Amino acid sequence: MSITPGTGFEISGQPLPEFGDLNPSYPGIFTTFSAPRLFTPLGSNITEVRFFIAGTNHAATVSAFGAVFTDVDLPESTSLEYFNDRGQSVGVAFVPPASDGLSFVGLAFSTERIASVRIKTGNAVPGPTTFDGGHVDVVVMDDFIYSEPMVVGR
Repeated sequence: MSITPGTGFEISGQPLPEFGDLNPSYPGIFTTFSAPRLFTPLGSNITEVRFFIAGTNHAATVSAFGAVFTDVDLPESTSLEYFNDRGQSVGVAFVPPASDGLSFVGLAFSTERIASVRIKTGNAVPGPTTFDGGHVDVVVMDDFIYSEPMVVGR
């Protein structure tokens, strides 16, 4: 499950590709890893991912999590922070900028279990008056990759 302190989420292509409905310049900057869908929080650049056993509301943890991002231009503008089931931060990974438009970062833990991941996408909130370039880095997400969720405490 994903939540945001913003106003919700949008999937690209609903109604226009690569968030052309948010800003007409965005289709020119966002590429896709697994076309056609990208996703972004609205009103925020923060997404929190929490894990559950599939088809249930039973909290779960994973041992690994990574994500594909599009249009990371600035170092340390985009990151994943990992939290255990006690809410303690157990690691941060910064997403590297990529010249081809796509970036990936992820961490795998051998002893720690991850209950949630806080994703910071860029340093600006996507929207009609937010244009990517210079010190403004508008970033959206493509895919999440993670290990099998397990019941908390196992």
